[in-house]
Amino acid sequence: YIPDISLSFPYQPQPITEAETKSCGLFLVGNLVRFPKIVDELARLVIRLAQTHQVTLYSFHPAEDFSLNFQLQDLIRKRYDGYEVAVDCCSYSAQEMIKIMGKLDLAVCMRYHAHIFAVLTGINFLSISTSRKTASLMKQMEAEQFQYAIELDDYGTPLQIKFSELKKTLRHTLSKGHELKDKAVKFLVRSRFLLQDNQANTLMKVATDENAILDFINTTHDYQNGARWISKEILNYPDSRFNYGIAENLRQGPLAEQIEASMAFLTKNGTRLEPVTPI
Repeated sequence: YIPDISLSFPYQPQPITEAETKSCGLFLVGNLVRFPKIVDELARLVIRLAQTHQVTLYSFHPAEDFSLNFQLQDLIRKRYDGYEVAVDCCSYSAQEMIKIMGKLDLAVCMRYHAHIFAVLTGINFLSISTSRKTASLMKQMEAEQFQYAIELDDYGTPLQIKFSELKKTLRHTLSKGHELKDKAVKFLVRSRFLLQDNQANTLMKVATDENAILDFINTTHDYQNGARWISKEILNYPDSRFNYGIAENLRQGPLAEQIEASMAFLTKNGTRLEPVTPI
C-alpha cells in the first residue's frame, strides 16, 4: 500500500458553528448519468438526505460531473414537491475543496479524492463504491461497513443500486460516524508515516529486517500492512493468502514473537515467487 500524496496536505480544522440545518455534500461520478436506473436511486438517496440536511452537489471534474448533478436536480424538482438541492457550479483547487469539505457535517463520496479529503478533514462520510480503488481504500481503513458497493457486471458496468441496502449503510454511517472518524484518524497517521522519506526508504529495504517490521507496526498499529510486508519479505509478493491469519496473530501478540513465527511459517508453508528473467 502506497498512500495518496494528498494525505500529506496540511489542514487546519475550521471553527465549528452550530447551524439550524446540517450540511451534506455529494461528490458523485458523472459517467453514471448514462444509467437511468442508477440515477433514479441516487435521487431517492438525495431526498432521504434532504429530510435532515441542506444538500449540495459538488464537482471534482466539472466537465464530467455537471451533467449528472443537474439531471439529479431537475429530477428532484419534477418528482418530489417541496425539496430543493443546490448544484455548486464552481471549479475548485484541491486546497479550496478541502476547506469546503471541512465545513460539512456529512459527505457522500464516490470520487476517490473525495474519500481522501474526507479522511483528511475528519468529517463523517458515506462511501459509495464503483471501483476497486475506493473499495481498497476503505478496506485499508478497515471501514468497509461504511461503504455501499454498486453492483457491477464482469466488465465494470453499473447494474443496480439496492436502495434498502444503501439506506441501511447510510443509517450505520449516521449512527456510528464517531467510529469511522476514529478509523480515519488512525489511517491518516499511518499514511503520513509511510509518506515520510525515511519510512519510504525503510519499506524498500531488500534485506529481511524483523526490527524494521516491528518498529513499523509499533508506530502505526497497521497489522494488515505489517502482514503484507512479512509476506513480501518471505514470499516476494505482499498479497499472500496467509495475510489475514498473520494480521490476526500480530494483533494477539507478543508482536516480536509473532513476526518471527509468521516468517518461519511462511518459509515452511509458502511458495516463494521468483523474479522472472527477461528473455
